[in-house]
Amino acid sequence: MITQKLCTLVLPALLGSGFALVAQNPPSATQQNVDILLAQADFIFKHRPKNPVKRSIKKIKSDNDPSQINIWVTEIFDGLVAEFLQDDLIAEPLLGHLAISGTKFKLPLSIQFEDSRSTVLKKVGPQCDIKNSRITYTNTGDGYPHTVTFFFAQNRLKKIEWNFIVD
Repeated sequence: MITQKLCTLVLPALLGSGFALVAQNPPSATQQNVDILLAQADFIFKHRPKNPVKRSIKKIKSDNDPSQINIWVTEIFDGLVAEFLQDDLIAEPLLGHLAISGTKFKLPLSIQFEDSRSTVLKKVGPQCDIKNSRITYTNTGDGYPHTVTFFFAQNRLKKIEWNFIVD
């Protein structure tokens, strides 16, 4: 009843004011799966081990503001590489790149290392870029192209990489 009254009272006022309602197409099943995979990278990053085998820091001038220096940290673990932007001005580090190549990590969509290319395509979906020994999925939902790439050797999944645009 409340919803009906709201639509009866508010919707005509909005439409009459020049405000336009734009219907968005729901994301495809592939895009929903890519969103799940991208979220998994953040989960793996936040739950990475505390003591990397190797840690390096690079100071790089910002593309947007040359007077600002960005601090990029690379941490290497057994089967995991994480690169992230760490700065005193941001509360949490921003993940830029994550690569995993070990069975220590639980993957969504029932994907497992050693799956075949066709199995990964069935589990994630067909809208992708296939080149030689890799399959790349891209999400531009926030205006930036974030990717997840599956790497294969002898038609078997060996590595997964995520790349995020950090601005």
